[in-house]
Amino acid sequence: MRSAFTLVETLVVITIITVLATIAFSAAKHLRRSASSAVCVSKMSQIGSAILIDSQDRGGRLPASPVYGNFHTGRGSWYNRQDRRLQNLIGEFLGSMESTTWSTNGNLMTFDPTFAWPALLAEGKKGTPGILMNTSVRMLTDTGSGRVSPWGRMLDRIEESAKESAFVEVDQQNTNAGWKNLLPPGPIPHLSTPSALPGFPQAAGVLQ
Repeated sequence: MRSAFTLVETLVVITIITVLATIAFSAAKHLRRSASSAVCVSKMSQIGSAILIDSQDRGGRLPASPVYGNFHTGRGSWYNRQDRRLQNLIGEFLGSMESTTWSTNGNLMTFDPTFAWPALLAEGKKGTPGILMNTSVRMLTDTGSGRVSPWGRMLDRIEESAKESAFVEVDQQNTNAGWKNLLPPGPIPHLSTPSALPGFPQAAGVLQ
C-alpha cells in the first residue's frame, strides 16, 4: 500500500500553516509599526534640537518670523519661501533645502521628509502636515506672568520650561484644518517619548 496523508492529516497541516502564517504576519506588522514609531520619535527630537540650537544662535530667543513675529502653527512637509514656514527658520539645522517658490499649491511647494509621516512615506505617499506648534505657555512678562505665545520670546522667560511642550504631532482629533481627513484618526502611543531638553519646552512626541 502507498503511504499518503489522510484528509484529517491534511486539514491539520493546513491549520498549522495558517496559524504560523498569522503569527508571522502579526509579528511583521508589529516590527513595521515599531520601526515607524522609532523614526517618528527620532524626527521629533531632531526638530526640538534644531529649535534649541537656533535659539542659542539668537541669544536665547525662540525662532519666529522677522516680518510677522510668529509662524504657521501647523507645520508640515510642504513649504514655500515665506518666513513663517518653520523650515525657513531652522531648516539649516535639519538639512532642509531652500525653497524657491511662493506657491501654496502642494504640488509646487518644496517637500521636506523630516515633517512627513513615516508610515505614509513607507507606503509611497508624501504625508501631510505633521506637527502643531504650542501657541500658549506660561511666561514671565513685563506685567507679571501669563500664558502667551513663546515664539520670538526669550527662552529663559518660560516658567517651568521642562514641563511645557514645544509641539505635538497632529491628528484628526487635535486640528480642525481642512486637510484633517488626510491625518491619522487619533493618537497612537509611540514606544517612548523624547526626553525633555534642558531649559527648553519638551518636544512632545506622543502621537503617531
